[in-house]
Amino acid sequence: MKGIYLLVAILFLSGCTALPPSIKYYFQNKSSPEVNKITSQELGDTLVSYLRATTALSYKRLIGTSYKNKPRQDNLILAPVTEWEKWDLFSDGVLLYCHDKVNDKWCYAAPLTPMCSAYKCAVGVPGMEKLRGKENYMPAIYVDITKPNFRQELIYNGKVGTHVKFLYRELSGPPISDAFTKEIQFDLDESQEIGFKGAKLEIIEATNRSITYKVTSHFDSVM
Repeated sequence: MKGIYLLVAILFLSGCTALPPSIKYYFQNKSSPEVNKITSQELGDTLVSYLRATTALSYKRLIGTSYKNKPRQDNLILAPVTEWEKWDLFSDGVLLYCHDKVNDKWCYAAPLTPMCSAYKCAVGVPGMEKLRGKENYMPAIYVDITKPNFRQELIYNGKVGTHVKFLYRELSGPPISDAFTKEIQFDLDESQEIGFKGAKLEIIEATNRSITYKVTSHFDSVM
């Protein structure tokens, strides 16, 4: 992935007088599941989670392309590379994708095809596919793991006697660090409500293989 961005930068610098505008990134905070909703999970599943991610508006490629007779993955969210007023440029790690925002059309090119002027995408140049319709793509959110991200999750670890066990895990980056983990357990004879780092769960039923519960509050924000 880093190689494709370097290549794009070289092409722009060699063929353009100025670099186009950079991608707009956003911080997205997401907690799940919904508060006060009864939920059932199995052993090893995440019961409650919080994600703070660096995201950008992008598209999901619904139908995989092919390059050098090798099929490309379906339903892949494309990485934003740069944007113009009328065109946006994306990458799947090998190929570059050009989106005509005015006509909602697409084309893609082999890595070495110069794309400084997105107009070439419309008129056609060697190594570049014809424009494709919007039915092959749909809007999506791209999470950039090379930028600041943080995740918390509480995982169900089973039940022994009256005690329910959990694994708390934190991950942050970049770079993606080793996860911080902590094993915790609670005695349901003392209370059906458990809590850790601000997250509170009301346990409705628990066995060594599954658990039914509802979240009454989510993790305290630490970022």
